[in-house]
Amino acid sequence: MPRRDQSQHLGEPDLKLGGLQLWVHGLENPGAEDPSDLDWLRATVRCDAEGASVHVHGAFLTAADISGFGRRCRALHDGMLATATLEPYEPALRIDLRRVDRLGHFVAQVDITPDHLAQSHRFEFELDQTDLPGLARGCSAIVARLPRRDSGDGKPACVSEPASIVPCVDVDQPGWLQLRRMLWPQDTAEAHRAEMATLLARPESRCQFVACDGEGRAIGLVEASIRTDFVNGTTTSPVAFVEGLIVATEFRRRGHARALVAAVEGWARRRGLTELALDALLGDKASLDVHRALGFEETERVVYFRKGLAHEP
Repeated sequence: MPRRDQSQHLGEPDLKLGGLQLWVHGLENPGAEDPSDLDWLRATVRCDAEGASVHVHGAFLTAADISGFGRRCRALHDGMLATATLEPYEPALRIDLRRVDRLGHFVAQVDITPDHLAQSHRFEFELDQTDLPGLARGCSAIVARLPRRDSGDGKPACVSEPASIVPCVDVDQPGWLQLRRMLWPQDTAEAHRAEMATLLARPESRCQFVACDGEGRAIGLVEASIRTDFVNGTTTSPVAFVEGLIVATEFRRRGHARALVAAVEGWARRRGLTELALDALLGDKASLDVHRALGFEETERVVYFRKGLAHEP
């Protein structure tokens, strides 16, 4: 990405958070046919603190990232979430908002990475609850002004309205149980709930994310773990492993699975892991095709055998 500071003559930023300013200039690929390609935005981010000023310019975030961050800011303001995160697939920018007390005070941690191989910067700013509605409105305004395109049926359609990806933090999280039962229908609700409680008790090695649509309905789920045993096809240990991934049928082919996997990738990178793996049944062509489309490469094929052992009288 260009390192020349592009922010000197850009006017008022679209988002401002402490010393961070973000300008969105428009779509990177306005003629793209694939909705996931259409979502990429050209943007400039600049962060200033005492003794430091860092900027990045390029296509490092999407309309999905902006829209989801706005919804999470609203949920954080309303007490529905404990944190709100902007975590694009590209590592150039990450924002974490965290409540620090019951008086409405927050800390914003901003990570800017102009060059992920050689350069990374972290800033912290103090906020209060009154800053959150403005952030949410700013995100909505960015998405609202993006150009519309023909949806194929003669009606205008906005740039794809993305799901909001939120971590599972409670056994009673709306939709988590229902989506789990779609993934693993052989288990009872009681068995699922017991396992969900176990997963929540192991945040150092397990993660779960739910995708919610604009009305707050849970439409997708991913669960992942850190595996320390040998994982076929990988070259390092430990590795992150997708234990389950599902998107409700009517919401597929809209980029939600990609967003869920991206959330797991971010979780794994923050723990220093360098590989993400999963498995699928050989005969499940649809699943194999989806995983390839999400950027996974097939490493090897394995057939498992078993033999029952009869006990001697």
